[in-house]
Amino acid sequence: MNTARICVVNYVALTLLLLASLPRALAQESSSEIAKLKEENTRLKMQLTIANAKLDELNAVLGRAKPSQTKLVQEQTLKTTETDAVRRQLESLRERYTESHPLVVQKKAELEALATMPQKAREPSTQEILKLQRELDQLREKFTDSHPLVAQKLAQLQALKQRLSNPK
Repeated sequence: MNTARICVVNYVALTLLLLASLPRALAQESSSEIAKLKEENTRLKMQLTIANAKLDELNAVLGRAKPSQTKLVQEQTLKTTETDAVRRQLESLRERYTESHPLVVQKKAELEALATMPQKAREPSTQEILKLQRELDQLREKFTDSHPLVAQKLAQLQALKQRLSNPK
């Protein structure tokens, strides 16, 4: 009986000791985490300062550029932005589906089309294509390809792409 009491008292004492030391351990861990976050914040601020300096430098260069050069840079930036957006969408689809999934195949074809599409075709109607593509993607999330709305949007998209690839 006395042994059982001693065991219970020892257990309670040990539990109280552990509970008393817990706040110190948590405080140390919190301080360490705060220090890491402050270091990361400082690093990110430095990266932002460098990026802003590069942006200012590029803006100065663009300000001195001839209008035709500026238009070329804008076209290249637009192409890169669109290609990057499609590439991100493709990577997102690849996380969910296999390479043979129709949506993945479609995005790959779209990415290839963007890479081979003539620069002039990109200018006015690229936004239209991207808009139609987004609408088509949204419809495909709800319906199958045989649904009339999907078929209509797909036909519109194909017609616009064909019109852009075969300018008159």
